[in-house]
Amino acid sequence: MALSKINRNFIEGEVGGGSLSYLTTGSTGERLGDLIPWSGYVDSASNNPVDGQGGSPSITLTRNTTNTLSGSGDLLITKDAVNRQGEGYSIEFDIENRHLATVLQIEADAVLRSGTYTNLLSRAIATYSVTSNVCTVTFSNTFTTGTKVTVVFNTGGATSLSNIFTLSGATSTTFTFPLTTANTSGNCEISYVGDLRVSIIQDPSGTPVLIEPVGTDIQLATTGLAVKILATFQTHISIKNYRLCIHSSGSTSNAFTVSFNNFRIWEQEKNYGAIITDWQSYTPTFINLGTSPSSDLYWRKVGANLEIKGRLTLGSSLPNSAGSFTTPNGVAIDSRLITTQQVGFAVRGIGTANQANILGTGGNSFFEFSSDGSGNALSNKSTTSVFNNSEVTSISLTVPIQGWGSNIALSSDAGSGRPVSGLATGHTGVSLTADVTNIIFNTIVKDSHGIYNTSTGNIIIPESGDYNFVIQGIRHTTGASYVNVSLWVGSTKIRTYSTTVANENIQAPIIIKATDLKAGEVVSFRIDATRTSATATLASISWEKSGSGSQILARDEVVACSYYSSANQTSLTTQINFGVRIYDTHGAVTTGAGWRFTSPKSSIYKLSGKIQGTNSIGFHLFKNNIKDIHFLTYTNSSGFCYISVDIKLNKDEFIDIRPNSSTTVTGGLISTTDNSYITISSIG
Repeated sequence: MALSKINRNFIEGEVGGGSLSYLTTGSTGERLGDLIPWSGYVDSASNNPVDGQGGSPSITLTRNTTNTLSGSGDLLITKDAVNRQGEGYSIEFDIENRHLATVLQIEADAVLRSGTYTNLLSRAIATYSVTSNVCTVTFSNTFTTGTKVTVVFNTGGATSLSNIFTLSGATSTTFTFPLTTANTSGNCEISYVGDLRVSIIQDPSGTPVLIEPVGTDIQLATTGLAVKILATFQTHISIKNYRLCIHSSGSTSNAFTVSFNNFRIWEQEKNYGAIITDWQSYTPTFINLGTSPSSDLYWRKVGANLEIKGRLTLGSSLPNSAGSFTTPNGVAIDSRLITTQQVGFAVRGIGTANQANILGTGGNSFFEFSSDGSGNALSNKSTTSVFNNSEVTSISLTVPIQGWGSNIALSSDAGSGRPVSGLATGHTGVSLTADVTNIIFNTIVKDSHGIYNTSTGNIIIPESGDYNFVIQGIRHTTGASYVNVSLWVGSTKIRTYSTTVANENIQAPIIIKATDLKAGEVVSFRIDATRTSATATLASISWEKSGSGSQILARDEVVACSYYSSANQTSLTTQINFGVRIYDTHGAVTTGAGWRFTSPKSSIYKLSGKIQGTNSIGFHLFKNNIKDIHFLTYTNSSGFCYISVDIKLNKDEFIDIRPNSSTTVTGGLISTTDNSYITISSIG
């Protein structure tokens, strides 16, 4: 007999250690027949389950007793050589009040027993060639029959292709499809979904809502090698009932058997200790250190302290003024612990006076020098009295930093943070009553916490804090008059934003900052005058919580830069050259005709700024010289548009912005109104 709901301890296999979990069979789960609490289901063929219940799947779930993962038995899923996308097995559980509006972790052991299994491929570079309107894509991986591959590449025209193709035929590293394009060859990006994933259904007996956990895809190793599944999800502010699904997400005809054991759902275990980061390079700003100084410096965070090591090469023509170099990312020395004191040494490669002092002062974001052996060693000295022209010195220092903690809570699954973010696209034209009707977006592209309702347009805040919202592409059809967009929390209008939704082709982004939102509050957006909106497939709303996620390290190590265009760029068909630097913490931008931002670390980056120039021109984001699948922005009738987009970049991946047709981009002094600029910063 199948059980519908369960509480506490493990489902299958030996537990050990008395660990708590919301999953139980009342024992270690060694008996499968009458104690198994899993139920099979057949949902619509999709990457994710709909509600995880109903129907009789062809995939089977049985008990394995041979060469088990642990204990005397484990769960065995068997899939035949047929596309079974949408099938799976699920189990319900209830949580306690203390775990409402919190992050819970899913754990399990898994092993591929036999057969062929396809793991998720999120994005990779491939090559293509077109002959007689037939495109051939070649990639280093091996494809299997039935794999649905998404292909994205620049066709050389105004748009990029993004199509899903179901592969047929024998296993291959190439596949073909019809294509008419101006380009006969080039690079493209491909991605495909893996065979299995874990999913969570919120309120399965009421109004089922899919929650896609971080770490949703089950990535298996070679046959016989066990792996640990780790995924996290956010619970609702008031809903206690959930369903865990093992879902057939892929569309392949792979046949395989996979064993699972030791399923556990509970709060994340935390250890407490000091963060010690990896060493990373940085280029400081030099003041009064001569002509063309240079450095090879590295820094890391050790608890509350900043450590810097490396070499500093003085420039020529040293001045008779105190010299200095800046801290990484502009962090400030902790004034509670430091007034002015020695924080390190600069070792010189000369026979006498071979060491100088490095001084730090509380509140400053730079270091100075004093000589060792003459005068007041705690008073900064002129560069000429401490160093020689073009001298090479060895730098070593340690200093406490304002705002850095020495002990923090470390997540047990460090590296899989839980940022609150999402994107919904598409809007269907409707009559919007002033200050009454919510603006609604139709399709959820991403929703980390399952908080957006496509029926009402409401967003339920999952965690207290500050949030950023960006609305784009909404316009009305009633004349050319302008209306305003307002942020509502519950039934209260909080603020009206004068960036408007006029009767234009494409509306510039409306960027909304909402502070001190509380978990459980309902946020919506409305206009302040009654209008009929236009249907717009490019319309979108995105959201993120400022500083969310468990990766405290990522928030400390900020990557940030800002550049602007100093001169007009005419007849531009390639990337915009934001050629003048305002700041750049990691020297991540290459200026000139080949302008690009290269990611110095894997992170999510926010791009913001403005493009001024010709009206009615679209601009696209290019990643690794390939047009990204998301449209970036479009200039309005006044010839300008705003940039606001988030993008995930791995280390050393690069991006730039290009027009979809020949255009002029305006440049000038940063203080002028008609100017183009960009700011890029890591957000987690």
